[in-house]
Amino acid sequence: MSIVSTIRDAKDQLFGGGVTKADGIGTLFGVFLPSLLSTFGIIFHLRLGWVVGSYGILISTLTILLTFTIGFMTALSLAAVATNMRIKGGGTYYILSRSFGTELGAAIGIPLYISQALIVAFEIMGLTEITLSLAPHLSPLVIKFSFLVGLTLLTTILSRYTVKIQPFALFIVFLSIGSFFLGGAEVVQDAIAFQIPAAKDKNFWSAFAILFPAVTGIEAGFGMSGTLKNPSRSLPLGTLFAILAAATVFLTVAFFMASYVPKNMLKHDPIVLAHYAKYSSIVLMALLGTSLFGGIGALVGGPRTLQALSRDAIAPRWLARGFGSLDVPLFSTLTTVSIVSGLLFIGNINLIAPILTMFYLTSYGMLNLASGIETVVGNPSWRPTFATPAYVSFFGLLLCVIAMLMIDPGQAMISVLIMAAIFLFVRRQSIGKKLDDIRNGIILHFTQRGIYHLAKEEISKRAWRPSFVVFSGSPSRHRRLVEFASALTRNRGFLFTTAILPSKKTSQEKILPFKERIESFYERRDIRSLVDVVTFNDLFVGMKRVISSSGVGTIVPNTVLLGATRQRHQQLAEVISHAHAMEKNVLVIQESRKRPQKRKGRSQAPKQVDVWWDDDSRPNSHLMLILSHILRKDLDWKNAKITLKSAAPNSAACETRRAYFEEFITKHRLGVECEVYELENDTPWQQAVKEHSAQASVLLLGLKTPEGNPEEYGTYLSDLFEVKATPPLIAYTLSGPELEIF
Repeated sequence: MSIVSTIRDAKDQLFGGGVTKADGIGTLFGVFLPSLLSTFGIIFHLRLGWVVGSYGILISTLTILLTFTIGFMTALSLAAVATNMRIKGGGTYYILSRSFGTELGAAIGIPLYISQALIVAFEIMGLTEITLSLAPHLSPLVIKFSFLVGLTLLTTILSRYTVKIQPFALFIVFLSIGSFFLGGAEVVQDAIAFQIPAAKDKNFWSAFAILFPAVTGIEAGFGMSGTLKNPSRSLPLGTLFAILAAATVFLTVAFFMASYVPKNMLKHDPIVLAHYAKYSSIVLMALLGTSLFGGIGALVGGPRTLQALSRDAIAPRWLARGFGSLDVPLFSTLTTVSIVSGLLFIGNINLIAPILTMFYLTSYGMLNLASGIETVVGNPSWRPTFATPAYVSFFGLLLCVIAMLMIDPGQAMISVLIMAAIFLFVRRQSIGKKLDDIRNGIILHFTQRGIYHLAKEEISKRAWRPSFVVFSGSPSRHRRLVEFASALTRNRGFLFTTAILPSKKTSQEKILPFKERIESFYERRDIRSLVDVVTFNDLFVGMKRVISSSGVGTIVPNTVLLGATRQRHQQLAEVISHAHAMEKNVLVIQESRKRPQKRKGRSQAPKQVDVWWDDDSRPNSHLMLILSHILRKDLDWKNAKITLKSAAPNSAACETRRAYFEEFITKHRLGVECEVYELENDTPWQQAVKEHSAQASVLLLGLKTPEGNPEEYGTYLSDLFEVKATPPLIAYTLSGPELEIF
């Protein structure tokens, strides 16, 4: 035998030998027993009797039923999710991150990991108090860290022996319960120093807050997911049966306590199970054993959650390393032990216990939400072999939310804020690897329903939003045009950008790279647009085809944005006529050939938008005003000054028009200024535009309706574009035939 093989065999013995990953652990030893044993821990032995004595059997029964109903609903949802995916290490975190993505998975996984560390500390403190009651001369600190070292050895080097003694530990638990049923001891005052929070308000929810941590024992099975032979089968099956068994025992013991154990003894003796039992030593053995297994379950699940976080690049990478055939997370375990050591020095874990409960309720609620959404959305990939109805999952979610709010709304809010902060940090810092989750499926589901709904409804004036189709070619050549369109549609409408390439000069292999370059250009400038690249022999024929076919259902462009051409005005006139016939609004953008001058210093003059009232078309004027109003909603145009301008032949006409504008602006809440200029000696209004809008950032002018001979309209465009654009952008605006905004 070689030295290498000898070392490998020794390592397997130390870090998980005896059970290979190919064989794995089954349902009984991997899920059912650790979950059940973790449930019969500190809460069962030290708090159940006190709850029954303090709150009465009715509230106690309802509390137990709600506690395990939430656990059972969550287990049903888990069964659906687990039988639809190959679950690796990480338990609850792994499931949620693969359902909702890295950010939300981290927001739940990190608090969940901390909660698992808190449970280890909580169980050790309970064991310490029990040990001190039996041997008060010992040092509390020595006892705490002795238990911590023992738990660490059991979960790493001696993990295979821990699995084997689980049936014996469960046998001791049932012996202790039997001994309790046979008991009949006297009341023992202050038998132990373990402090249970006083019942301030003897109501249902305060009792629930005390007992609910018992059901978190099912996390022991979740945490073993990375070592199971068949996690998709073992996790739901083992968890469901463990919950049913634990609920049955809790209810049976509670009814026995209420019927036979003196109330005074229940309220004042924290370990009433031991003192009332016929053989108290057996009960103490069970208490010690189940508390150890509760700590082991958390000390197994916590490091594996941290290991999964590390493998998703959320935690440091060195924490991801596993040893042995069972992939034991040694470094994650040592990190968890260090955290638990700090918590043991703090001492009072009960101060943090309510937030711990909140974190678990949140994680269970999210598990239910994941299952319910997957069922409703119905992605083709959703094919669980254990189908849980959506209403069951959503009911479990509702119970979790109600419980959080009823226990303590403030603590619930703190828990949510902590998770929101983690979510935003992970998202903003782009931490973690991209995961294939269900978010796109959710968006597609509701988008589909929305489109089908809108297809049956007419768009009202109140719901009108600008949706542009822009023909930009290479966006870097028409950057201001695309940015102007983005400013009008951002967060309000849709922007469809189409690049038309010549068919004869463009192979199919060039289309996708060209589209990716456009999308990359937009992403760098935070421009949201649906990009398409098509090929046509003739540019203007392609434009007309795109105008006729863009969009899906009612999500179609209602406005066509074109760049003013230096030549081929006749073809452009045909495109405008086609768009107008399709009942589209048209914006023809003429860009100044001069680059905008960069202002020195940080202070910049506010942008100015001039809207010239179109005397020939009131709909044109209305469209220009609403577009200018929308433009000012964009962050870059937030402080822009909008002025409605017009020219009149004499002073009387100026006053009449000014009064009309002021009434119109007030009536429609536009928040713009108005100016009316008097034309001297029959000066054309175009001259007034040049004189009074030379400093405008954007100038909106009306565009004549394409009627009569197309050649005449082409000549009209040619004369219009001959005027050199002084403002950076001139938007010639043509309203669609059916547009009524005001």
